Amino acid sequence: MDDTLRFRAFWALLAAADYGSTNQAARALNLTQPAVSHAIKLIEERLGVVLFNRRSKGMVLTELGDIFCGRVRRAMNLLLAAETEIARNASDQAVRDNIRGLHRRITRQQLVTLVSVAERRSVQYASQDTGYSQSVVWHALRELRGLVGEPLVEHRPSGISLSASGEVLVRYAKLAFAELRFAHSDLAAVQGNLSGRVMVGALALSSTYILPRAIAQMSSGYPNLEFTMVDGPYSTLLSALRCGDLDVIVGALRNPAPAPDVTEEVLFREPLAIVAGVHNPLVKRSALTLRDVADHAWVLPCRSTPSRVAPTRNLFEALFLKNDVTPPRKIIESSSLSATRALLLDSNYLTLISPGQVHYDLDFGILAALRVDGLADTERAIGVTTRSDASVSPGVRELIRRLHMVSHELERPSAAPAAVTHAV
Repeated sequence: MDDTLRFRAFWALLAAADYGSTNQAARALNLTQPAVSHAIKLIEERLGVVLFNRRSKGMVLTELGDIFCGRVRRAMNLLLAAETEIARNASDQAVRDNIRGLHRRITRQQLVTLVSVAERRSVQYASQDTGYSQSVVWHALRELRGLVGEPLVEHRPSGISLSASGEVLVRYAKLAFAELRFAHSDLAAVQGNLSGRVMVGALALSSTYILPRAIAQMSSGYPNLEFTMVDGPYSTLLSALRCGDLDVIVGALRNPAPAPDVTEEVLFREPLAIVAGVHNPLVKRSALTLRDVADHAWVLPCRSTPSRVAPTRNLFEALFLKNDVTPPRKIIESSSLSATRALLLDSNYLTLISPGQVHYDLDFGILAALRVDGLADTERAIGVTTRSDASVSPGVRELIRRLHMVSHELERPSAAPAAVTHAV
């Protein structure tokens, strides 16, 4: 999407689509007819497509025009939603009066500036990110204060932070920019070319096998489609998804869904497995109970790891208590998969983990899933999380389709003993 296109041009486009006439659109926007026509022509030139069929009785959107206008309208409606929420939360009547019509008066440059200042907490760094001079950044912040009727940023010793109204405006601005980013992808997809960038939040249960495999398949078939994978705590990824910084999260689902504005879709369900290094003497045992493994040393996720899904550590302790077995006490806490893997390979430690996280280690026979009864209750749903109110991009739709395919092909935990037999 061309970042130089202005919101004013988008409003002209939407008005022409609504009225079917540049003359009527100009009257509605209090602009001249040539100004509206020029704005639409500029958008068409930048996109390289025809958005309207011009006729003697007016103008009608083409198929591509309808698709593009749909995304633009969603973006502009998000700006209106920001205005509405700020006005609703304002305690000062002057702010409610002043902010009326903000969604039509605010500019792209102002929002780009505000988002960058919010992310970098510094005018200097925001200037470097946006390419605007520091004086332009300061001017944009002052303009926004005038448009809203109150400051959107606050200066603190730790850096610039957002006011409550600033947080609202930044959140909706990011969502609007995401919609505009998808607009170009939509047009390319209709013309037979998946392109753009897919922003994926990768949880531990997906980042080892299913997500990399799906992306690798897509990258070979769609060279113009780019991916960014971001890992981190679930709460961080969820916040990024809800504000438009991420398009989708892949990994363990929460039950219930963690927020009313996100939707979860199950790819497959998977119980946890007790895993050891292939050299561990327990690997050769054909049938084990929880009592057989209770006295061994374990490496487990930290108890403080936040999650709305049943954390592995909670499941671990509940598993032993349910079977009237004292939980193991020889425990090393680790939030690092690489450190956990090293302990399993270099010693006789055990861990409780999703088989998908160590798929290749099991497949290559360097780790093994022990044959322990009673793990069925540890089953968790693995899937994708998207924004409920968003129409995902073609790239995200294709990624979800590929994830379903890879999940269908993935060996279930019941197949894990085969890897043990192969390795012994």
